[in-house]
Amino acid sequence: MNREDVRRIGRFGLFELLCVGGLLALAPAAYAQTESEPSTGAQAETQPEADDADSEQAQLAQAQTGDNQPKDRRGSTAAVENITITGTKKARGQIANEAPVALTALGEDQLEAFQFRDLESLTFSIPNVSFDSVGTAKGVANFSIRGLGANSSIPTIDPTVGIFINGVYLGSNAGAVLDSFDLEAVEVLRGPQGILFGRNVTGGAVLLRTKRPGDTYGGAVKTNVEINGADPDKGLEYRFYGAVDLPLFPDFFKARIAGQFRRDDGWFTNMAPDGQGGFNEEQFGEETTWLVRPTFTITPTDNITLHVTYEHGDTETQGPPSQSTSTIGNLGRRVNPGFVGPFSDFDFSIDLPGFAEYEWDQIFGELVINIGDNVTLTDVFGYRRVDSAAASDIDSQPISLFHSGSITNIEHWSNELRLALSYDRFDATVGVYLFGQTIEYRERRLLFEDAPQFSPTTQVIDSTFGGDQDQFSFGAFTQLEYGFTEALTGIVGGRITYETKSAEVVTFNGLASPTPGLPPPFVGAGAPCAGTLSLDCPFEDGFNDDENWFNFSPKVGAQYDIGADSTIYGHWTRGFRSGGYNMRNTSADPTSTPGPFDEEQQDVFEIGVKGAAYKRKIRFSAALFRTEMNDLQREVNVPGAAGVVQIIQNTADATLFGAELDVTLAVIPNLVILGSFGYVDGDYRDVRFDLNGDGVVGAGPLGSDRNLELPRLANITVNAGAVYDIDMGSVGFLTLRGNYAYRDESFFTDNNYGLLPSGHVVDASIALTIADIAFAGDSYMVPKFTIYGRNLANEAFLGGQTVLPFGGNFSPLKEGRVFGAELRVDFL
Repeated sequence: MNREDVRRIGRFGLFELLCVGGLLALAPAAYAQTESEPSTGAQAETQPEADDADSEQAQLAQAQTGDNQPKDRRGSTAAVENITITGTKKARGQIANEAPVALTALGEDQLEAFQFRDLESLTFSIPNVSFDSVGTAKGVANFSIRGLGANSSIPTIDPTVGIFINGVYLGSNAGAVLDSFDLEAVEVLRGPQGILFGRNVTGGAVLLRTKRPGDTYGGAVKTNVEINGADPDKGLEYRFYGAVDLPLFPDFFKARIAGQFRRDDGWFTNMAPDGQGGFNEEQFGEETTWLVRPTFTITPTDNITLHVTYEHGDTETQGPPSQSTSTIGNLGRRVNPGFVGPFSDFDFSIDLPGFAEYEWDQIFGELVINIGDNVTLTDVFGYRRVDSAAASDIDSQPISLFHSGSITNIEHWSNELRLALSYDRFDATVGVYLFGQTIEYRERRLLFEDAPQFSPTTQVIDSTFGGDQDQFSFGAFTQLEYGFTEALTGIVGGRITYETKSAEVVTFNGLASPTPGLPPPFVGAGAPCAGTLSLDCPFEDGFNDDENWFNFSPKVGAQYDIGADSTIYGHWTRGFRSGGYNMRNTSADPTSTPGPFDEEQQDVFEIGVKGAAYKRKIRFSAALFRTEMNDLQREVNVPGAAGVVQIIQNTADATLFGAELDVTLAVIPNLVILGSFGYVDGDYRDVRFDLNGDGVVGAGPLGSDRNLELPRLANITVNAGAVYDIDMGSVGFLTLRGNYAYRDESFFTDNNYGLLPSGHVVDASIALTIADIAFAGDSYMVPKFTIYGRNLANEAFLGGQTVLPFGGNFSPLKEGRVFGAELRVDFL
């Protein structure tokens, strides 16, 4: 299957959706008399937890939540909201705390409290979860759940953690950590979700739901200003957001238009030399981002609804702020040949500021047909194109030793058609899924440009390499649930998946003939593309191959209601991560080909309990799990002639086990205490690759490969916080929020040379919500002013630690302490 075949199928999927929607719009309202439950595809609901009528908390929770009605916006109420989730894809909604799966669901108000900007904002908030970006270039996800992550910025490496926007899967880690806004909810499902989601979701699934049009005219505006909390003279950032609901024909057509603009002047300081014995001390980290998102809801009959969302976004930023740290991960030891700067934990010294540019367009469509009582047919279509370019100072030095630039274009589409029904004790979901993706990737590396001034015999290397990949995936799935008794429910499901990939790859080759016109000492590679970076660069005599994979993902489980609003569940499920190709083949070893590497398999055994006590004022969920991993796909990073050699192989089998606990306490009126704990550990069972680089597989001069720690596995994660509301009478109320989080250290690389240090994060905020101000008849506005601080302990965190051939690690930095103020006004 070639690229044109993939695109043709994608165009057919869009044509199919539009035709079906048009025919249904013209069809008679055959089911207009049918009453049906809201489908999980419809706009999600958040409902406060109900308590006894004489409880003050219950009285707050019973406030009206409909459109154009005052609702309780207290932080303590938002913290205990029941969120109707979409992750189970049932015909009728399911409350998060009742679903037989380990998950965390956050509603709109909770996301506001976290000052949510993108998924990385939640990296310390959920047990056994890390939502870090890889740091090599802006926007590349490096997510890990329960110790399962992919340490790679190579766009053809399938993610272990699947990201879905309005039900549409994002097929690559590249461009996954870009600004998100105007969200209704975020769901994080931990563990393999290979039945209902598939497509390599072995670590977990992250579901983002954007807000849909309301039934009445209204909207919101918001502005934020932030400063560097360690150096207030730097780090100014401001953001503007606005959204408006336009129910032009409320029973037929509604619209919501939302947009955002963000400008960051740079939080960091680049201490590069000024050439006169001093330092430039340049403010670093500039970024400009803007997005616009119109959403339309069309309801031709009472039983048919079509939602369409389009988004265009653009981001321009400088390259990564990166330090060159020692190989033991100690932030106090830095390696800078020829230069030593007066570093703090956040200062660095690089000669190439670099850049990253992203432009994306995406459209999501969802057609929902309520066929009858609790029977729903849903078609979800998505198309996304992301074009990006980036340049980074990988050596992290004030001289040019390793500079890299890349161009990446990704285009993908998907279509899922599913039927969900619910009758008495029986629930079923069946469907088919199509996915197509094309990836074009080019990278140029300039190595040792300034090295000859220190070592005259050093050769400068300039190489361009990369490749193109086309892929297509088909899946068919079903999940059935049957209540054998009022308390006991059995669960069984399965998914078959067929996937094919074809790739053209040009390998880095530092031994090619010198490039004409460039002064010696110089070695060029990738001719005729050496010294250039363009998608038009022809690939002559490159690697060309295709491969396909077929697998079956089963699931068997049960759920038992043990009374007192509590349930226990358990299941065994299997997930697969598809095989593929390495577009960054930089090894000089002729046996290290671009692929294909084979698929990875996960078997997970999980048992959990969810429930409530003390009139639902105490809520909890806990889970124990064991994961058997076979044929692990790993990107092994080792220093080499290409600067960094990245080899992708099925290296080993391993076992993970762990536990998770979430607790919410709302015993005292207006006070909610939240806490979570995660533990995960693991070991290799068998190793089939030389992970530590001593030339021997297994026990060798540097020890046993089996004794290495699994990368991206932080043993302990802890989160604790509290929300307290203070009544201010007719003025409104204050909401005080504080949160503490801790995450253990973890190794970044398979050879355990790169170490991500442990850290503590302290966040706090205070918000004043003004009592509803009436205007223009029965309309009103609700102003809310918040001041907040993030990472108040000013901890230094790294996006990664990649070993470099000339000493030290490439260690991109994350921001430290931030203070901010926000004004939001809702018009209802």
